[in-house]
Amino acid sequence: MSGVPRLWTIRRVLSVKVLVPGGAGFIGSWVVERLLGDGHEVVVFDNFSTGDRRNLAGVLDDPHLSIVEGDIRDRDTVDREAAGCQATVHLAAVTSVEEATENPELACSVNVMGTLHLLDAARWNGHSRFVYASSVAVYGEPDRLPVSESQPPRPLSVYGASKLAAEGLVHAYRHTYGLSTVALRLFNVYGPRQKKGTYAGVIQRFIQDSASKGRITVDGDGGQTRDFVYVKDVADALVLALGKDVGGAINIGSGRATSIGRLAGTFARIKPGLKVTKGEPRAGDIRFSRASIAMARARLGWRPTTPLGRGLAETLRYFSSVEQP
Repeated sequence: MSGVPRLWTIRRVLSVKVLVPGGAGFIGSWVVERLLGDGHEVVVFDNFSTGDRRNLAGVLDDPHLSIVEGDIRDRDTVDREAAGCQATVHLAAVTSVEEATENPELACSVNVMGTLHLLDAARWNGHSRFVYASSVAVYGEPDRLPVSESQPPRPLSVYGASKLAAEGLVHAYRHTYGLSTVALRLFNVYGPRQKKGTYAGVIQRFIQDSASKGRITVDGDGGQTRDFVYVKDVADALVLALGKDVGGAINIGSGRATSIGRLAGTFARIKPGLKVTKGEPRAGDIRFSRASIAMARARLGWRPTTPLGRGLAETLRYFSSVEQP
């Protein structure tokens, strides 16, 4: 695209101010740390429904960090905070299949209309880049594995449909208004700071239940597979995307498939005596998943560096040493 300001490279050459909606959350807090470490200014914009200031404990004293409590559904507040920034990394969302299934109106209000407000604010304030954190859920059940970006998206869940609708807006703003955008389709992200509770990811649920109940529950028969990618690797990809005017949608995963049954077996080996039980399949859940990450390598220069075993060990150490927000 012509006429798009190029304020970014893979490594920082010019400090800019970045708006990070959802920056107090699980993934967002790692993005914030990475941006501050590279010498940029950051405005965290979060309603703290799932985010927590304690996720930012290591950078709260950084003079280049501002934290604003607000909701991306509030257009006026979004416009005000975007006005002083030059780029956006958008992570604010209703983030789970279950919650979106229970409250589809909320999911669409936040994930679609909230994204529209952020795109419009970025457009009118001349942001150099808009990076959107999308989801593997947009694909639904894939035709073949590994899942490449060329496969047609057919979401099976309200959550996936809301993320795909937002992706459509992200791409439309690029082609209609010249805003430099890209959507990163995140596969199953895990790691320190992931939120405990009803809507936690499967790894976090296993950690929580193994500690509190002495047992873990596998949804369905355990044969379903997921592509688990470590949160620090994901944060690196999101920041790298700020330095590349690439457009489109790009998968961010490990490129490896792990069955939930095998994952449960790994936990049972780590914790002798842990019981593994079977539960009902989740509504809207997909059966198999594994990312093709060839496009991420080619267009972003990104690759994951954390094997699942090491990432799980770091995650378990984290949750054994800190109080969960």
